[in-house]
Amino acid sequence: MLGLTVTVLALAGGMDADRDSLNDLLEQQLLLKFAPSFRISRNDCDQQPASFASITSATRDGTIYGQVFPVPNGMIEVHYYHLWTRDCGRFSHPLDAEHVSALLKPVDGDWKAVYWYAAAHEDTVCDAGNGAKALSLVATERGPDVWISHGKHASYLSERLCRRGCGGDRCEEMTALVPSKIVNLGEPGAPLNGANWTGSRAWSLAAKMGSDFTAPLMAQLDGTRITDGVVSLTTPLVAMQSVILAGGATVDGLATGNRHTGAALNTAEQRTDKALAVSYKSVDNSLRKAHKATKGWLGRMW
Repeated sequence: MLGLTVTVLALAGGMDADRDSLNDLLEQQLLLKFAPSFRISRNDCDQQPASFASITSATRDGTIYGQVFPVPNGMIEVHYYHLWTRDCGRFSHPLDAEHVSALLKPVDGDWKAVYWYAAAHEDTVCDAGNGAKALSLVATERGPDVWISHGKHASYLSERLCRRGCGGDRCEEMTALVPSKIVNLGEPGAPLNGANWTGSRAWSLAAKMGSDFTAPLMAQLDGTRITDGVVSLTTPLVAMQSVILAGGATVDGLATGNRHTGAALNTAEQRTDKALAVSYKSVDNSLRKAHKATKGWLGRMW
């Protein structure tokens, strides 16, 4: 227990630039220790997560941002943000803030993850948030595997869930993201490392910087067996999601129909042009022959 006492006391010592009562060095150590293994689409239209100098200045370099803060009962919450310059899914928009998080508890002088949460279309009718006990992911002392959907950038702790979110997500041709760096954002009102852009109203990042592990969420995870693995934390395909899923299928169907119709019209046009060309050639040959025959007949008459 002496190690635990030393670790807990260390939280109050040293540099605490974001004023959350946690040592900044400890925060960085935890961010590195529990960093997830992200998988992104090799053909993602936005390439990879970006680093931001400001809300309007970004570099797609694979940066992952982090946040570490204390929560009740002596626990710590860790967030990992993958920030994109744009969402390029079905309903695209500039700037896209997505994240996964872990709840840590002190055990024998160290910190271990208890739960993991992955946000997917958070706070929308297509919310497909998913979570798991850290034990079921074999991720109590490290980060789990996380799949990031193509274009939409929703986060999933299981590849099998990647077609949720009203059916617009897909995880295909995935490749490992090798983060260029993991940067601590600090806290709302006390940003670190120049992250003054976190509170911009241009995106929903600030709203994601609070605790994910509400009592209902933890109760839902506690109600699962370790062998259940990753679970959806929202009601599967509620009425509105079903409508959007059907609408999405209709949109996709129309797009496919347009492509097929366009191809058919193009083929028909090519065939018509070819037929007209053949007909013209036949008529022209016939007229030439007729003209030649007529000249010969008139010559014999005169």
